[in-house]
Amino acid sequence: MRRQKPSPPLPHTPLANHRGLRFRDIDNDGIDELIIADGQHNAVYGTTDGGRRWSKLPFTLPAGTALTDAAGIDRGLRLIDLNDDGQLDVVWSNEDACGIWLFDSLETGWATRVMHVSPRSRSHRQAFPPITLANGSDNGFFQHKKQLVWQNEHTAGLPHLVDRRRFIDLLAGQAPQPKSPQASMNSIRLRPGFRVELVAAEPLIQDPVALDWGPDGKLWVVEMGDYPRGTDGKGRAGGRIRCLEDTSGDGRYDRSTVFLDKLNFPNGVIAWRKGILVSAAPEIFYAEDTDGDGRADRRQVLFQGFVEGNQQHRVNGFARGLDNWIYCANGDSGGTIRSTKTGQSVNIGGRDFRIQPDTGRIDAQAGQTQFGRRRDDWGNWFGCNNSNPMWHFVLGDHYLRRNPHLAASGSRVNVSTTPGAAPVFPLSRTLARYNDPGGVNRFTSACSPTVYRDQFYEAQFVGNSFVCEPVHNLIHRERISARQLTFTSQRATDERSSEFLSSRDNWFRPVYIRTGPDGCLWFADMYRAVIEHPKWIPADWQKRLDLRAGHQLGRIYRIVPTGKSPRRPPRLDRFNTEKLVRALDSPNGWQRDLAQELLVQRGDRQALKLLLGQAVSSPRPLGRLHSLCTAAGLDGLTPAIVAASLSDTHPGVRRHAVRLAETLTTVTPDLVNAILPLAKDPDPQVRLQVALSSGSLGSPQQQARLLAPQLIAPGGQQFLQTALTSSLSKSNITHVISRVIKQTADGTKPVNDALLSRLFALDGSYGNKGSLATWISLCADPKLRKSPQQLFSMSAKLLDTLQRRGLSLSTLHTNGTPATRQAIDDFRQVLDLARQTAGEPDRPVADRVIASRLLGRDMADSQAELDLLTTWLAPQTDAALQSAAVSALQRSVDPGVAKRLIGGWTGYSPTRRREVLNVLLSRPAWHESLLDAMEAETIIAVELDASTRQRLITQKNATLKQRAEKLLAINASTSRQQVIDKHLGVLKRTGDATRGATVFKKKCSSCHQLKGLGKQLGADLTALKDKSPLSLLTAILDPNRAVEAKFLGYIAVTNSGSIHAGMLLGESSNSVRLIGSDGKQTTILRRDLETLASTRLSFMPEGLEKDLPPQDLADVIAFVSSAGPPPKRFPGNQPQLIAPEKNGTLRLSATSCEIRGKSLVFEARYKNLGYWMSADDRAHWSVEMPRAGQYEVRLVYACANGTAGNTFELKCADSRLTGKIVGTGTWDNYRTTSLGRVRLPAGRIRVLIAPVGDPNNCLMDLQELVFVPVK
Repeated sequence: MRRQKPSPPLPHTPLANHRGLRFRDIDNDGIDELIIADGQHNAVYGTTDGGRRWSKLPFTLPAGTALTDAAGIDRGLRLIDLNDDGQLDVVWSNEDACGIWLFDSLETGWATRVMHVSPRSRSHRQAFPPITLANGSDNGFFQHKKQLVWQNEHTAGLPHLVDRRRFIDLLAGQAPQPKSPQASMNSIRLRPGFRVELVAAEPLIQDPVALDWGPDGKLWVVEMGDYPRGTDGKGRAGGRIRCLEDTSGDGRYDRSTVFLDKLNFPNGVIAWRKGILVSAAPEIFYAEDTDGDGRADRRQVLFQGFVEGNQQHRVNGFARGLDNWIYCANGDSGGTIRSTKTGQSVNIGGRDFRIQPDTGRIDAQAGQTQFGRRRDDWGNWFGCNNSNPMWHFVLGDHYLRRNPHLAASGSRVNVSTTPGAAPVFPLSRTLARYNDPGGVNRFTSACSPTVYRDQFYEAQFVGNSFVCEPVHNLIHRERISARQLTFTSQRATDERSSEFLSSRDNWFRPVYIRTGPDGCLWFADMYRAVIEHPKWIPADWQKRLDLRAGHQLGRIYRIVPTGKSPRRPPRLDRFNTEKLVRALDSPNGWQRDLAQELLVQRGDRQALKLLLGQAVSSPRPLGRLHSLCTAAGLDGLTPAIVAASLSDTHPGVRRHAVRLAETLTTVTPDLVNAILPLAKDPDPQVRLQVALSSGSLGSPQQQARLLAPQLIAPGGQQFLQTALTSSLSKSNITHVISRVIKQTADGTKPVNDALLSRLFALDGSYGNKGSLATWISLCADPKLRKSPQQLFSMSAKLLDTLQRRGLSLSTLHTNGTPATRQAIDDFRQVLDLARQTAGEPDRPVADRVIASRLLGRDMADSQAELDLLTTWLAPQTDAALQSAAVSALQRSVDPGVAKRLIGGWTGYSPTRRREVLNVLLSRPAWHESLLDAMEAETIIAVELDASTRQRLITQKNATLKQRAEKLLAINASTSRQQVIDKHLGVLKRTGDATRGATVFKKKCSSCHQLKGLGKQLGADLTALKDKSPLSLLTAILDPNRAVEAKFLGYIAVTNSGSIHAGMLLGESSNSVRLIGSDGKQTTILRRDLETLASTRLSFMPEGLEKDLPPQDLADVIAFVSSAGPPPKRFPGNQPQLIAPEKNGTLRLSATSCEIRGKSLVFEARYKNLGYWMSADDRAHWSVEMPRAGQYEVRLVYACANGTAGNTFELKCADSRLTGKIVGTGTWDNYRTTSLGRVRLPAGRIRVLIAPVGDPNNCLMDLQELVFVPVK
């Protein structure tokens, strides 16, 4: 037999010295390699043949490097894992040269050269201090907290007495590379007391975005392998559902089966019956393996019609509810959804939804979640979007829509004490952002909010919120506590400036987290280089990026408490009925939810006895709760069990007992008696549930008995009042009114006329005429005349209700009963009193204003009253009366109202003109009157603001639109870019931020907020503080260049012909909410809505250049640019506008800049900027450019060699330069160096220079930037 030729042996010649030999586990496989680099040999060996033989590997240490020379002198080579991939990299530095090489593999070795300086030049921008000196002695080098550190006699004058080089800065020029699962796991930093375990990784899974466990213990994983634009970049479907199994029982999955593939961007899965439910827009479908081969062969679409928007904004699921529904998230794309089983269609615009897959029912729910609608143990629902980590949805939409006349404000509440795009604290390297630079180190990708639902962790973590933030490679935690009817949360005291879990790996992308069956938090890491969607990535960046890098990778982890082993999940599929009932009494949320679902699906009525017994006997409140909810799912609840649960010791059980009482076919008087005291329960959420359920319990008379005392009770939080109003129905309202009148008439409760007015108004809206006479009589009661404010307010509400129903007092008098006619005759005295009060100059203005709400309503006296209101429009009249007159005239149906309003135009203030214009735009007929006035030059075009002009030229009536365009001199051929070009001269003006604040308050504050002025409705201007004046000018003059959907304008037309324009703030099943350009909110009931349509234009109107003269534009740009803390002040530093010298050179000295940041100072002695030690340190110069041109940028600076190498960036207009600071020897040795070339536009520009990240020690001492024209 021919023997195999042996591998090359170890060197036969003796080693020059044994200091040139190292045993190191280079590739992190648990087995050391042998490195010999002693000045004569350079080789690396690995073991073969079971560790019995050394074989030479096909690579060496980088050329020119060595561990020692032939004399045994240490040459300064260290093996350090710089990039957290678990493999050892080469760091080499001595007095001759320095360099860094990253390890790639056992085939190629240290093939990635980061830098190499040879021969060493102290001024080289990449050079760092020697590790060893020429004689081999140590130069005070060590590594600490991901830094190379030197401490010796040369560093004594440096901050902290050391010279440092952070790993992330050394690798700044290297694009982050993917790490192995083990290396990436090693990059994770978890708060003390926990460890992270890898439970699955490629090739078992790829691109995981959601997961769920079946009753058989199998893990279902959704893989969005086609993100972001399909596997071919053109939309080809490539999503998968995998089934993972742990065949060895060691807690790690070792078998993976592709259950479904070629799916269209799937993003949600849940185990259901014998298969799974999957969300993949435009569908939610059921899939099952019927032949046992592990692959789905049955697929049934259950719901369809979900909009296929941005892949980050699509329908997603799923979460089991206590009410035996499955809850899903809207995803922000919406759609009109059709159930294939029932044919039912539901519009989910602005709302999430719930489904019953077996029956095909679908039901819209309050709240609009982007990714991951979840609940806590007690049925409170939460959601999020990218910049809002957690909302609480207080009121269920199925309650709110019972009353079609309820115009409820939003019931979405920010949970955190620092809501919105709050700061986060990543460990990973901050990379250049290609979108939203203001979002660095802030929430920009919040997703999958979850509440920890177990007791396996310590008590301090139970009920905490956890939110994924994949852009910043972390998972954020907050501690939740109850706050009245909702919740609040905040960071733990020991996580004020850190995160629960964060990673140094820039590819680490946690996108999904939830409590697992073992009591641990599990999370899916999609593991991608780019997680942002291309929609938000500029086209030039897309050409440089591999948008699918990492599509073949993916990991799933779990977070385990230190010193504990995870529980072994139960095989619920093997449990009989009795064991499943007992499984409800578990600390684990997944187990309780799934056991409840399985019991309901089995439909075993024999479970009821066990369930009802456990509902009152279980020592665990959550066990009692789930037993009740499961019995309800089996239609087996009894009044006795519900009544017993109403007195449970735990408020969560009492609350749901009230809710479950709604499911009873018979509500006994005893049950009502048991519920009544809970309206005063010490727990706010119990009281809220009583308010919500009162409208669904028993007969209308029983409902009235529950509702009346709650309505009469003083005060009440907004959500509680909304809940009570939602319970008022057409069938119970009359009974409620009777009980309220009875309970107030007998003197046991104070009379609440405002409440009665609301009830009567609602009764009228329901079309019940029986109580009209009672209401009119109540308003005519002489006792009320002692309080004009109360009397006129109630009476105005009566008249508003009649007008909404198309009724008038005259019609009612003619057609009414004798009692109704008598009541109206008495009420005319109130109208006379209102006319008299309004017309008396000596009466308090407030009385006259409220009285005006009754004027112009009755045609018999309307002309005299309209004449009175018209006199109030005179400029000499009190402003409150003028405004009241405009509102009163708007309510009138008299055809001459527009003429009256226009007649006083020349005397109106700007505020009054805006009010009048809003009235004229509220009815189509009055549009024409406005245009007539413009043609007659009673009103001229320059007197209309931009929003009014936009409404006139975007109306549907083609004739009126054409007239408006002609009158407003709208030139369709003039582009917005031409307008911007025409106004570039604004950039040459000197803006005044103080004057700009005044302009901002007048023109912008109704939608934008800055420095405490205005409302936060439009885009967040604080993120624009580093934008150039040109960018700000573009944003003002061309608001449609880049506009998010949420900032689009809408036009709503009501059935009565009124027109409302504004931005859509929110919507429910019953109503929509708009906010107008004047900042006023309007809620419109859907039943009153004829049409609602988007203008497809930004709510911020075009044409603001007609409202803002050039100097105003310059001033408001200066104000917006000044956002943030004011510049620091130092003697000798005086910020000023820089102009070119005669030869065109620009000199930007340290004496003339604005200084901002934590550490940066102006050193008067040297006239430089020093102590650049913080990432937020920056210097700004304002420069006046008479003309555009190209310039070479030169930097005059000093930097000691020991601290050189930090990265800086320079921004001016649209140009950006970056580089590393090169040492100049000492801090006293100034040098001039060229940074590169930039092109500067004409006009006023801002120049900024700042460090990239926190510098090691100090960035530099800067004396001057010089811009030299390039000929």
